[in-house]
Amino acid sequence: TVYTFGDIYEKSYVDAIMNKTLELELPISNGLKQDTNPYDTSNRDYQFFWDTSYYNEKYYCYFGIWPIISLFIPYKLITNNYLTTPLATLFYTIIAIIGTYLLFKEIIKKYLKNIHLETYIISFIYIIMGSKLFWCMYRPCFYELTSIAAYTHIIFGLYLTLFNDNRIKNLIGYS
Repeated sequence: TVYTFGDIYEKSYVDAIMNKTLELELPISNGLKQDTNPYDTSNRDYQFFWDTSYYNEKYYCYFGIWPIISLFIPYKLITNNYLTTPLATLFYTIIAIIGTYLLFKEIIKKYLKNIHLETYIISFIYIIMGSKLFWCMYRPCFYELTSIAAYTHIIFGLYLTLFNDNRIKNLIGYS
């Protein structure tokens, strides 16, 4: 079996967390088990998995767990299928653009009330272009996924923190 990192992040990591463990169920080559110094690259002529940690004959993923908890596991529970990293990146990018717009709109409304429409539009385009969102869509790998997930949650955290005039209570119907 050939494993890609997508398999590790999208499947093994999801399965591990759903099984309440951090250990990834990946095959460990005999070469890795027998190597006295697996960090010596001149001696490494066996299969191993990049971007994982190997400790006590077990693999662990050190990439962000939040996308797994907030998106991959719910998707798996609802559909009984594994979500792909490109689709998760698309989802977070769309939500990030919406969140960025909401935050931008509130900042403008509160601090720059008399801004020209052209300046408003161009400023928002510059913010989006400078935010790495399109790079994440161009290269939707797990590296970008964890970045875009963090960006999305930070933007919404800022929006809800800075402009929380009972919006959370209204959103959930709490009075």
